[in-house]
Amino acid sequence: MLSQKESLSQIFKIKESLGPSDCYSIAVASGKGGVGKSTFSINLALGLADYGKILLLDGDPGLPDLNLIAGVNPKYHWGDFLAGDQTFLDIKHSISPKLDLIHGFSGMQNMEWVEKEAMKKVIRAMHGVSHLYTHNIIDVGASLNDSSLAFCTTVDSVILVLIPEITSLSDCYSTLKSIWSVKPHQDVKILVNRADSRLQAKASYNNLCQISRQFLNQEPEFLSWLPNDNQVSNALLKQAPILKSIPNSNYSRALQQVILMINQIKAKTHS
Repeated sequence: MLSQKESLSQIFKIKESLGPSDCYSIAVASGKGGVGKSTFSINLALGLADYGKILLLDGDPGLPDLNLIAGVNPKYHWGDFLAGDQTFLDIKHSISPKLDLIHGFSGMQNMEWVEKEAMKKVIRAMHGVSHLYTHNIIDVGASLNDSSLAFCTTVDSVILVLIPEITSLSDCYSTLKSIWSVKPHQDVKILVNRADSRLQAKASYNNLCQISRQFLNQEPEFLSWLPNDNQVSNALLKQAPILKSIPNSNYSRALQQVILMINQIKAKTHS
């Protein structure tokens, strides 16, 4: 029986064996739920779709929610692909001409099956269609299970969402530790969400880095921050992603800057 670390190491080695791709792959993760990770993922994908073709995968096999935030009702989910009922491209749902969603699924009885061999099939499938997209974005589950870690160790970069709370700080550190235990040099960038100011955001990031340096001998990179904005909740209630429904909100304006940064990073890493 392989240990979790050995099993995940095999999975990310599969990704390495598939060769390079011009598609920039991102996993959006968090140490805990309720920090705005999925809201960020769907709005990030919508914003990047202004610059290229995006594939967004709901990577939580158990509690998918991107469809609810986007206000769409996909016919298929990636459980249909894993079961062999549909091809990977057959299960995509087009949110816009340049944004395709692969819906997650819930109610699976054999989650061990989902978290083990199935991850290899999904990772191979995403690489197989990467030539059709400029970015692959995976909104991974909040829990530190095998599926979340498999996604986080087989992408170009992980964006880890942190909020200015002690529980989020603790959970983000645990996530960092788990990712780097499997893939020590995986690129991880921190996005601080729901901050009252840049000063508060950087303080939260610095606290995480202090712990990371002390116990892991490395630290993640600061990507940016997003403000605490009541308009986000209003958009969620309307099932209308804030970037398009309220483009002049503080959150949307800050997110546009994040999108520009990510495009610059992609240009540097894929030049």
